[in-house]
Amino acid sequence: MKHAANFLTAARMVLALVLLAAEPLSPAFLALYTAAGITDMLDGPVARGTGGASAFGARLDSAADLVFFTAAAIRLLPCLWPLLPPAVQLGTLAAAFLRGTVFTLCLLRLGCVPALHTRLNKLAGAGLFCLPYFIGGCLGWYAPVLCLLALLAAGKDLRLVCQGKSRAEECFQWRDFRWR
Repeated sequence: MKHAANFLTAARMVLALVLLAAEPLSPAFLALYTAAGITDMLDGPVARGTGGASAFGARLDSAADLVFFTAAAIRLLPCLWPLLPPAVQLGTLAAAFLRGTVFTLCLLRLGCVPALHTRLNKLAGAGLFCLPYFIGGCLGWYAPVLCLLALLAAGKDLRLVCQGKSRAEECFQWRDFRWR
């Protein structure tokens, strides 16, 4: 039971990989996508509830988030991008540039990939997760609000890294991945 959270997190990685084969926005895609999101919501509470919380689990969670985000972006961006207004497209590119800068600075300064779990990052992540469910009707107001939130979160991360307020324990390093 102690490792149940890690199995949930690993399931998110598997679901993300299967997501790559599903037709974007199809019922199968949305079912896989939702299941992956549920594992993300459950793994932390399960880890704390079973006494299975660990540094490895936290790093595995960050890696699973990255795999899930990447798979979802690969499948959703081609159908979503043309629907976005030019200002939101530009804001999205700016947020991606800021994220890339944060990753690069952390790699250079700390030798690891950042996994900053600020409130803004969690809020932006939750908003980003909900995006496929808004493609049908409310995208006109939802996408600009989400874009602004993502820009604020990325800007805050950049500020934290530039001020030296991010620490190595907020990063994950592949050499740290071993079952304990």
